[in-house]
Amino acid sequence: MAIAGRVAIVPKGDWSADATYKRLDAVTYNNTLYFAKKEVPAGTATSNTKYWSKSIVGGAIATTEDAGVVKPDGKSMSVDESGTLSINLDGTTITLDEAKNVIKLADTLKDKIGSALQPESIVNNQITTEAGFALDARQANPNIDGTLAKQVADLNGSLENLNNFTDILSDDDLNDIKFFNVGKYRCSFNGVAATVLNSPFNTAFTMEAFQSTGTPQYIAQKAIEFESGHCKWRMRDTATGTIVQDWVQLY
Repeated sequence: MAIAGRVAIVPKGDWSADATYKRLDAVTYNNTLYFAKKEVPAGTATSNTKYWSKSIVGGAIATTEDAGVVKPDGKSMSVDESGTLSINLDGTTITLDEAKNVIKLADTLKDKIGSALQPESIVNNQITTEAGFALDARQANPNIDGTLAKQVADLNGSLENLNNFTDILSDDDLNDIKFFNVGKYRCSFNGVAATVLNSPFNTAFTMEAFQSTGTPQYIAQKAIEFESGHCKWRMRDTATGTIVQDWVQLY
């Protein structure tokens, strides 16, 4: 007579890593029933399908590998008496439908904000911008001609240049050799200008002394009057001290 071997299921309770099991031994693990397919060495987990066969899934806790029950933690998620799942966001409880609406709103805002910052929405030029558009980032570069930063830097440079003028004082004589040194000069007050000797104007003016390119010892004085905007110039040979050209009005 042939021996059929073990044919009855033998309940063994909860699975134990320390136990060995025989064919058709039944164990439970994570609320799920498993049957041994053959002799099972100690420590063989129920997830090993070579040795175990899953039979009945009873409210098993979900894992990354197997489906199962997901339990709200009662803090970030909760379930009310009607079975409605809610989410807690910074103390505010909202349903899943409300959460979906928040996500849709966030996606819409992201699209709107993103399109507003696309290259086609930015004025791509060096000098100006237009209402309703973002300012070209290159406007902050003072090394590019025409940018706002360059214009501000030039303006600051012009303001600094005002401090580079040497003042012409009352009773100064423009024939003095010191006024033929290359540089910038100014007489800012009408009352002072009226007393300056050998002056082209009797009211406030600025004056620049510069060297002739063709004859280095020739120094020219060019003066511009504040009030009228008229410009006059003359030239001196510094080697001999001779005025080779007295004041002539240019415009």
